[in-house]
Amino acid sequence: ADGTHSVIRAQVTGHSAERRYAGYVNWNGLVAMDESIAPADQWTTFVGEGKRVSLMPVSGNRFYFFFDVPLPKGLAEDRSSVRSDLLRYFSGWADPVQ
Repeated sequence: ADGTHSVIRAQVTGHSAERRYAGYVNWNGLVAMDESIAPADQWTTFVGEGKRVSLMPVSGNRFYFFFDVPLPKGLAEDRSSVRSDLLRYFSGWADPVQ
């Protein structure tokens, strides 16, 4: 449906779904398009070590991006360290991921 707190799911399926941990954490967002990172006309994905990074061109001359990392359930997140955490999780990966 349309996310964790879907207002559409119950209308479409007739019931709400219980959340369950999928085994990984996902960070996503939008950034200005930069062709030194990925081509502006295709979806680019990097995969390895059970992790994934993806960039997809969207409107407004931007990339939608996401990082997936398998992490233990219930791990506390400190939003002030997300950047350094991602740099650590993807250390040694291709330059565009950095």
